Amino acid sequence: MRRVGYVVETDRLLSSVSSRTPDQLFKGVSDEYWLWLNTEGYRINAELRGILPSLPPEIFQLVVASRKGDDTLPWAFPVYVQFRGLIETHYRPLADCEAILDFGCGWGRITRFFIKDLAPARLWGIDMWEAAVEQAKQTNRWSNFMTVNKMPPTSFDDDTFDVVFAYSVFSHLSEDLHARWLAEFSRILKPGGLVIATTWGRNHIEHLESMRRGDAAPSWSEEYNRKVKERFPGLEACVAEYDRGDFCHVDLDIEGYEDYGETMISKRYILSHWAGAFTVVDYIEDRARDPQNIIVVKKGT
Repeated sequence: MRRVGYVVETDRLLSSVSSRTPDQLFKGVSDEYWLWLNTEGYRINAELRGILPSLPPEIFQLVVASRKGDDTLPWAFPVYVQFRGLIETHYRPLADCEAILDFGCGWGRITRFFIKDLAPARLWGIDMWEAAVEQAKQTNRWSNFMTVNKMPPTSFDDDTFDVVFAYSVFSHLSEDLHARWLAEFSRILKPGGLVIATTWGRNHIEHLESMRRGDAAPSWSEEYNRKVKERFPGLEACVAEYDRGDFCHVDLDIEGYEDYGETMISKRYILSHWAGAFTVVDYIEDRARDPQNIIVVKKGT
């Protein structure tokens, strides 16, 4: 019955609104319905396929999240819902934001869900991976995507964005690179603007140890599996770093991806190292909410 109701509602929406921009067509629809529109609804309605973003080739889906097809969007959707809630809790209503930035957007798996909330000119995504950015441009015409260098600065003006969010990016950066990008975020954020970033928590150290021993299910990438076994220094050493409040980063030494690894950042580290340019307003360590820890900081006014 729910599916029938969604089909009827979709036909009504598409026939009753002259505009074809998602922020006008779908503004105010429920989260459950919005996810359905982007998955089953997209598959069964040709008119929707002419409006909503498509998916890139499977290889891009796998590289970004080790998932593909119907697994991909339902995994990204709760991140969108959570980030939207954090923006409205710690900053202002999303509709009042003039510009938000998805840092490390990949092919835009999270950016795409914001198209019902904000007009295209307000949505930006940047990434160092040029091929993924090209996929984002090809699959989502309702957002602005741009390739950036590994090292900042970007070409954005000072005080451009209300929010910069980064999902599963700081969970892989080296300490030097993450510090450089934090400084860039401080520059391009408006006074009072938010950074929302995720990183691996303490439990991920145990997962890496299981991978090293061969007890955990391997990743789809054979090179990644091999590098974890070669480079992970062991449970005891990493847990000690994390608990001391040190920057816990396992450099995987993957050719062409220098500074990439597995990064676990504790709340203690955030409070001691991020608090200069930002005020820490939230730090969420709840595996029921997300597999990663969520850091929320605010730029000074």
